[in-house]
Amino acid sequence: MNNIQIAYLKLKKAETKLNSFLRYVIGKKLKLKKQVLKSEIDNLIHKKLDSENPIFKELNEENKRLIANENIIFKVTKNGSSPLYSITTKFEGIVHENGFLYLNATENPPIIGGLSFPGSYIGSMNFTGKVNVNINNNKSQIIGGRITSSYIGKIDINGCIEFESKENNWSWNNGHYYVSKIVADPFNGNNLKRKKYLDNRSKLLALTSEWKKNNLA
Repeated sequence: MNNIQIAYLKLKKAETKLNSFLRYVIGKKLKLKKQVLKSEIDNLIHKKLDSENPIFKELNEENKRLIANENIIFKVTKNGSSPLYSITTKFEGIVHENGFLYLNATENPPIIGGLSFPGSYIGSMNFTGKVNVNINNNKSQIIGGRITSSYIGKIDINGCIEFESKENNWSWNNGHYYVSKIVADPFNGNNLKRKKYLDNRSKLLALTSEWKKNNLA
């Protein structure tokens, strides 16, 4: 039994538990486990197809080149607030069907004091355009803005994504606000690249679905 089959059996067990009385006891934990296992299965299938299917590999390599870019503006579109001093330490998101990257805060723990704010983030993007980034470092500032309004960053050909604070605004209660949502155009306005990337992604997802249909039951 290979790793994909093992992960798939674990997924089926989690789904069975979600359909039982256990969903009332540990439903949140099971849903998270299901999400993690689905992502694990997709990544394992991706690696397998990338090494064994020349069509998949060619499409995947082209998409890596298409989305690799520098000087990408990551615009903050929404801030969250907390009675405590908080900062966002983790974002998750995906390149939507319109070709723009949307990130949502998933972790914003409280911190001591209100002088620190996130300086930069680093993470990865997979072949479907899913992104996970974590805080890379903090900055401290006694006077001036600590509410980031935009970041500037890049995506390399291996899917590594990095961005750092570019513009910061000031508020008398700086530390009570944290970044909640971010939007970026990884293609920097190049709509030809955007369309080609999305077309290729649709083909990659179709190949993945076909493999699942033929190999997972």
